[in-house]
Amino acid sequence: MPNLGIMSGIGLEDTACWWLAWLDSSRLLAGFSDIGALYSTNGGASWSSAGAAVDNYNTIYCCITNGAGTAYAAAASVHCLRTKCASPAIGQN
Repeated sequence: MPNLGIMSGIGLEDTACWWLAWLDSSRLLAGFSDIGALYSTNGGASWSSAGAAVDNYNTIYCCITNGAGTAYAAAASVHCLRTKCASPAIGQN
């Protein structure tokens, strides 16, 4: 995702949000299909790229925090749920 600075929009478009994690009362991390992750420092009023740690990932399936503000994510470089690359932890039907 190109670094476009802080973005505001009319809502979620042409993607799916898999997970939303509150790191504290104002910082959020959102994981998406196709666009990786976005980060908010103002309770979700605006969003920016989550940064270099997730830039190489197409999809962020799950985000959790350790309670001290550090986030961990389950990520994939391709959108691969329900295919051969899906993890048994995610589940295959």
